[in-house]
Amino acid sequence: MDPNRIENDLAQLKARFPRGNPALLKQYYEESACDMKLTMDFLLADPSIVEDGTVSTPYMDGHAHGSAHFAGQPGGLHPEAFQYNALPASSGTVLYTVPQSQHETCLGCMNPAAPGELFCSQRCAANQLNRSPLVLLPPLHSVRAAVEKQFAAEWRHNQDVPDVHYIYAIVSSRVVNERYLAHRNTVERQRNCQSLGLKPGNEQLRWHGTRRRCKLGDKGETQTCDDEKCALCSIIRSSFDVNRFGKSWGRFGRGIYTSATSSKSNDYIRNRSANIFKLRFAPPLKPVLLSNVIVGASKHLERNADKLTAPPDGFDSVSGEPGQALNYDETVVYTNSAIRPAFLLMYA
Repeated sequence: MDPNRIENDLAQLKARFPRGNPALLKQYYEESACDMKLTMDFLLADPSIVEDGTVSTPYMDGHAHGSAHFAGQPGGLHPEAFQYNALPASSGTVLYTVPQSQHETCLGCMNPAAPGELFCSQRCAANQLNRSPLVLLPPLHSVRAAVEKQFAAEWRHNQDVPDVHYIYAIVSSRVVNERYLAHRNTVERQRNCQSLGLKPGNEQLRWHGTRRRCKLGDKGETQTCDDEKCALCSIIRSSFDVNRFGKSWGRFGRGIYTSATSSKSNDYIRNRSANIFKLRFAPPLKPVLLSNVIVGASKHLERNADKLTAPPDGFDSVSGEPGQALNYDETVVYTNSAIRPAFLLMYA
């Protein structure tokens, strides 16, 4: 191998990725057998892997002036059709919406599920969490049908709607649940959302695309990995963390970004193996999260407000409106307790 060529290639990599750690750039270059094209393709797919202590924008989906009102959900699960029923915060479950007219079998055993729930009891939900935080929804399950319908209805890009292969319910820990429910209750006391016909705290279901560096969600793969750069596994294990925003730029500041447009979240998915040699064999299925979000009173903005680290005074979130800076909507919360993952969809 020509030393001058190697030196030139490394110089090009440093110029292309100025925030990259030179040692990491060299490592990936050498692991690709000094194949410059392969190295460049791999790093362009996810530049943050060579940046010390940062996570790229897709983790938080980030990209002022506007009116303020309560933000409702355009489409998706209609509140009149689904009854809001949550097991106590200690149950280890997340909030699920199950049609009251449906009688489902518990996802953890063969007993009937509790009314409006996916599990028959708190103990059964806790047992499932001990096995895995993911539980596959059967093809004919009413919740799977509703979530898949929402995914298709909120795919707004001018593309064919992808086929959904698997939908998993996410079982959160007691700590995550209690934190989330406490925040929801606080917002509800302040905003009285139910008096406006909304769910407590103006809870909404929102999409989030992020990075996967393992096989989680593929057929039979329900165990999270220990790769600290696999954002998907981190979110499913312990929910969202605004501190992972790193040095990324966000259109509405340092927050956790979601959308009511599933095809927008699709744009932020990074689906790459940690092994550079597997780049050409990227997993065929893509993962997207559907999360519970406490929107509360949302400040609607049409222009960039990238210095925000909290919602404007008197508000609980920011809603980015399409038209000027955005082509599709965004909902941003600024505290970990305002969001919790509920479902994982795998599609292609």
